[in-house]
Amino acid sequence: MDFNISFVLGLAFALTAGPALKREAGIMNRYFWRAVLYQLLVMVPIGVYLVVRWMDWSWMYIIDPSEHPNQMWAGLFCATVGYMSALLAGYISGYLCIRINEESVAKLLMALGIIGLVLATFLPYLPRPGILWLGTTSEFRAGGAKLAVSDPAWVISFVIIGVYFFVPLAYLVRKNRKESQSASA
Repeated sequence: MDFNISFVLGLAFALTAGPALKREAGIMNRYFWRAVLYQLLVMVPIGVYLVVRWMDWSWMYIIDPSEHPNQMWAGLFCATVGYMSALLAGYISGYLCIRINEESVAKLLMALGIIGLVLATFLPYLPRPGILWLGTTSEFRAGGAKLAVSDPAWVISFVIIGVYFFVPLAYLVRKNRKESQSASA
């Protein structure tokens, strides 16, 4: 799910800088570096925090961390590389679509990515979507996990994470649009 979020973010960063990207000489421009820095300074720390704080929930109870206790850091490393790879794939896809005047394809990819996020959140885990429950993997599998929203620490964390995620994202999207539009005028 996080990789899908990262892919959609990469597309969003490229699309919001669309007019400027049509004129940029190369892909490694300020819009590219903003996307990379956002990923490194926002998404990666959020992902690391969630895996360290609620490991079983972070893996959506597919992987039982108690069965692989020594592999937590390898999982964090792979997740971080995956976050960056997915962001780059999204940004490069968006950049290439913009360069060949096919923004509609990038927008379609973004819409499909968002639909994929919704489906990934619920469908694979019906009738008990993993994202809704908090506990160990064995508690979840036995039906004994509690609703995540009933844990005050989880709720407070997600309010803080939401602010930490959306405020810089909104700022950067606005900055990309503003610079891109003023450069095209």
